[in-house]
Amino acid sequence: MEQATPAAILLDLGLPDRDGLSLVPLLRRMSDAMILIVSARHEIHQKVAALDLGADDYITKPLISEELLARLRVALRHKSEPKKPTSFRVGTLEIDLTDRTVGRRGEEVHLTRKEYEVLPCLASSPRQVITHQRILEAAWPQENDRKIEYLWIVIRSLRHKVEAAEAVGSVVANELGIRLPFGR
Repeated sequence: MEQATPAAILLDLGLPDRDGLSLVPLLRRMSDAMILIVSARHEIHQKVAALDLGADDYITKPLISEELLARLRVALRHKSEPKKPTSFRVGTLEIDLTDRTVGRRGEEVHLTRKEYEVLPCLASSPRQVITHQRILEAAWPQENDRKIEYLWIVIRSLRHKVEAAEAVGSVVANELGIRLPFGR
């Protein structure tokens, strides 16, 4: 017999036999379905607790059906989007974007904050040309900080650290006016 797996779960916290919050971690372990909490509880600590336990959204009663349907559509749209990888391996270099760690053969590679802000932009687009502008927008979100000279310095330092034992250009390669990252 086939078992159906839901794409979304609406969970009311006001259950007759238990607190609905206790079900959120259980549902999260059992399913990757989107969990939308429906509750009459308006307190911010309840909302934060539900979201911290693994719920994807929190809707307070009284419900407005159009809002509920819109939130379901958003949740399902986000669920159907392909997940971006959070870890990468390039030669002997290991990058974990979730833990914000970079290592080579078990040894940690220490990066500055700016080097690490540039790294995900490069690592998440392997073998693709990344423009200076795109990197600047990702690593320097404040418009007034976007100076290409800063980027050149960070890229030079990052390249030195991540290509320590590799051939120059094997991890981060230059193209005229642009950068071609990882795994060229």
